[in-house]
Amino acid sequence: MFKKLLMPLIGGILILFFAACGGENAYDGEEGLISAKAQTTTDAFTSIQENILIPDAEKLQQSLQTLKTSVSTFETNTTLNQLALIQENFKTSAFSWKNVQTAFIAADFDKELIDLVILIDHFHIGNESVATLLDNILAKEADLAGLLYKNSTKGFTALEYLLFGEAETNEALLVEMQKSNKRRIQAIGLVIDNLIKRTTPILTFYQNDTTFKADVQEASDSLMNILIDSSYKLKEWRVGDAAGLTVKYKNQSNQKRLEYYRSRASLEGIKAILETHAKLMKPQSFSNFSDFANANSASKELQEVIGYINAAQTLVDSFDKTLEESVSDEKIHELYLALVNLHNGYYLSLINALNITSKIIEADGD
Repeated sequence: MFKKLLMPLIGGILILFFAACGGENAYDGEEGLISAKAQTTTDAFTSIQENILIPDAEKLQQSLQTLKTSVSTFETNTTLNQLALIQENFKTSAFSWKNVQTAFIAADFDKELIDLVILIDHFHIGNESVATLLDNILAKEADLAGLLYKNSTKGFTALEYLLFGEAETNEALLVEMQKSNKRRIQAIGLVIDNLIKRTTPILTFYQNDTTFKADVQEASDSLMNILIDSSYKLKEWRVGDAAGLTVKYKNQSNQKRLEYYRSRASLEGIKAILETHAKLMKPQSFSNFSDFANANSASKELQEVIGYINAAQTLVDSFDKTLEESVSDEKIHELYLALVNLHNGYYLSLINALNITSKIIEADGD
């Protein structure tokens, strides 16, 4: 289960009576503390669901279907051009998943979805080698569907290995794909089918759920939980570990700790995550979390967070090499520090301004 951050109420916290009490009935800070501009903040979470959560989940489904279509003829059209097309379609799907994962609040409102993240994405979970598991499976003659029973062998991490190999050229990889009755290609199709199966409930939930937008306090707590979680994993898992900047791997940089090192797309993955932070926190043409923060006297802290998002995005855009080629460069250190600022902006500044307290209950990963 992904790291869960709970935010219990403490004495003197904002109580949001958006349903029972309109803006005219709002109490001030001495009377009982309810949200100013209650309707505005209620509208913000409705808008987030309609303009971010649903569209991102739809985009993920569409990208996976496109990926499936491009793989459907691969057994009979096993060419370098087709492989390159499939690899690009994989990246589109992977980055769409990063958008969805970054704001994945569904598990807080539907316990049936609580394990979906680890069923879809095995990055930084456990110590077993996904590549070794898949190589052993592909070397056997038994039915592939039965052999791919572990979650680690049928998520995005597994799919990246199947499509890109381990630091191989596409020419060499294509030879591997043509061997053993093209079992590798068949495995790719099975993994994509599993990803479609696992991600479909996310879209269904967002399209039909009314619980997220029904309670402003729960909605804001949930979003803060996931953004703090995301910013922590950005700085530690997706940058710090690979650059040798964390306690665990101090001064031991290694590109293989990056999320998408096989496809050399780790920087683009980080960019997709930051895009979702920006959509949630920066003022948009639609209402979002910035409206909630401004209505609850956290404008200064919100602007600090937006500044940190902007700084991180500017740094990501300034790389002239892949992150895989930059793990020992000063530039990745700058990115790490920018992400530290972003995490602290959420964890130490914004939540305090909103009178919310966070508690780290459990950490997943290896």
